[in-house]
Amino acid sequence: MLSAQNKEAMFLDQLTSKLNENKSLEVEKELYGTSGADIVVKDAHSGKRIFIEIKDAGQYGELPISSILSINDQVKRISTTDLFILVTFSSISTFLNKKLKKLNVTAFSRPSVDEVVNKVQLALSA
Repeated sequence: MLSAQNKEAMFLDQLTSKLNENKSLEVEKELYGTSGADIVVKDAHSGKRIFIEIKDAGQYGELPISSILSINDQVKRISTTDLFILVTFSSISTFLNKKLKKLNVTAFSRPSVDEVVNKVQLALSA
């Protein structure tokens, strides 16, 4: 069985690879960068950016409510025209989901790579 860290790394690699297939996108993987996101996707033509953050569950298999604090800080640092996508392999409580929506964060719980790629493409075409 894959550890959470290995699962996240594998998902990031697959997502980055799939996004790089679109030649009009610039994709950067952030290891310990300043953006706070794991992947930054930029449309070369429009300049729109999408920040994708992957968060792990707490000890109870649910994304901790406290994660809203770091997400809020990250959202404040990006432009209002940028989009922030949160990916987690755990469940998200209804309360936390409502708070994320208020921050204009699109959250995915246990998504496939294709679901995230489709959301990125849809958001960049809007």
